[in-house]
Amino acid sequence: MKSIANALPLVERGIAAGPFAPTWESLLNYRVPDWFQDVKFSLFIHWGVYSVPAFASEWYPRHMYTQEHKVFDHHVKTYGPAQPKDSPMDPPP
Repeated sequence: MKSIANALPLVERGIAAGPFAPTWESLLNYRVPDWFQDVKFSLFIHWGVYSVPAFASEWYPRHMYTQEHKVFDHHVKTYGPAQPKDSPMDPPP
């Protein structure tokens, strides 16, 4: 937590130096890039290894080992007890 507290002043300075203020008026001068205006079709997806179990959130790989967490219960009921070699971060055999 200490590193986060140390980083916050740097983030605040970066925001203050940026092109926008925290107001709607500051966005009025923003110009959308031509490539964005000219797009004919757009699709945004976000996929990660946590999408495989499709349960809870992207924190699945972390929480599948925490016995007090609902992800742990789901993992045990669905796949059996989690073993360190069962991490979704590891490729299948």
